[in-house]
Amino acid sequence: MKPGPKPKRNKGANLGVPGRDGINLGWLTAQAHVINLHLHYLRDGVPGYLAKIKSNAPRKPSRQSRIMDPLHFDGLFVQSARRQVGLSRSGGNIEVVVVGTVTPGKGEDARKLLKGKKDFVFTPPVPGNPELWKRLKNVSSASEVRQLALQIGKIIPTMHWGVLHSHARDFLRAKKLHNYPRSNRPRSDEKRIYFFAKVLSGFMQDIAPATATKRLARLSLPNAREISESFEEDAMWRSMPQFRKQGMKYLIAVERERGSSQWWNLYRDEKDRILREPRE
Repeated sequence: MKPGPKPKRNKGANLGVPGRDGINLGWLTAQAHVINLHLHYLRDGVPGYLAKIKSNAPRKPSRQSRIMDPLHFDGLFVQSARRQVGLSRSGGNIEVVVVGTVTPGKGEDARKLLKGKKDFVFTPPVPGNPELWKRLKNVSSASEVRQLALQIGKIIPTMHWGVLHSHARDFLRAKKLHNYPRSNRPRSDEKRIYFFAKVLSGFMQDIAPATATKRLARLSLPNAREISESFEEDAMWRSMPQFRKQGMKYLIAVERERGSSQWWNLYRDEKDRILREPRE
């Protein structure tokens, strides 16, 4: 009897094995971007927003509604934006006029500015935890990695710290790789964030740290200055057009053509045109 056809390989069964199919590079890249942001939030904090609003209702917003969390502020902005373009009339009594960012060290100043002003809303900034970030860089035992994962998860509740907890020993081995930044220069601290972001994104697909960092070697992640500028750009785009900076453009995507090593930034400008510029 002739043998039957060979069974087809299940790509998912070889997930993370170097040199074989099963690594979703697009998903790996997206997770690295998200983790990079969260590690910067851990070290540097998250800016807040201070917004001037306009009420179209006879009754102005109450005192309790002026300090809100980011989720409620996003909802307020979405309602305002939908009302401006005529998509919604319900709940549209408040319009966002102009928005500014509040750095983590200026939260108290913003609160003082709110006193006696009912036409402002405030999303408090979240201060960074550089001590926790320092412990993550200097950790030397698996039990301490797991403890740090739980502590960071309470500050920034995302699923990424769960994989850090379950891959504690792999995380320690990753720090022994030749491409782990060991210098004490300020720029090396940014490189350590990039390295950890790529390693943790690999853990989410059960990919070894050496494989993850190799597959993402050409990936360019935003640094602290670029992330801060993105918050300022976001604040400008939340404001009414007459309060935006002239010639402003908003980063909407980063892409690379297949087979090319050149990355491109895609921007949207004031006239809703899409611009494409090489990423440095």
